[in-house]
Amino acid sequence: GTITKLSASMVVPDAPTRSGAEPAFWFGVQTAAGDGALIQPIMAKWIGDKYEAFHEIFDWTDRHDEAGEKLAVSPGDLITASVACVDETCRAYDMVLSSRDLGKQTSYRYELEDGQSAAETTAYFVLEHQPTGCAQYPPNGRALFTNVTLEVDGELVPEPEWRAEQESP
Repeated sequence: GTITKLSASMVVPDAPTRSGAEPAFWFGVQTAAGDGALIQPIMAKWIGDKYEAFHEIFDWTDRHDEAGEKLAVSPGDLITASVACVDETCRAYDMVLSSRDLGKQTSYRYELEDGQSAAETTAYFVLEHQPTGCAQYPPNGRALFTNVTLEVDGELVPEPEWRAEQESP
C-alpha cells in the first residue's frame, strides 16, 4: 500500500573526530522500483564542522534535487520529523522537521511530478555518504532513530518489519 505517514525522532550524534566524509542520517519514502520521488528529512548531515538538518527530495522522474531550509543542529539536540501525504490521492507530501534545542520547526511541501505513476510504497532509514574510517563516524558509535511511526493507506502499522541492507560494504 501507499505510505501515508512516516515519522521518527533522533538525537543528533556526537561529532566525528576526523573529517573526510559527510555522513547523513535520514529516513524517507519512495516508489518500490526507486524511480519516483525520494522524499527525505535529513535528520543530521555532517558538513565541514557542523551538523545540518533539512528536507530534501531527489526526484528520479526528472532527476532533479531540491532542499528546504537548513537548520544548524548540535550533538545532543532532539530532531523530530515526519513525511505525510496531504490528501487521499497522495500526490503531495508535507514534511515537518523540528529541533528541540533551537525551538524551531521547518516545513516543506512536495508535489509528485506528473510523470510519476507509481505510489510511494517503500520506507528507508539510511546512513548515506559512508565514511571510510571509524573516526569519520560519531565517536560513540550511535545514531539511533526512535518513536518510529508508519502508516500505510491511512492505517497505523503497529510492528513494521524492517530489513537491513548494505549497498557498499
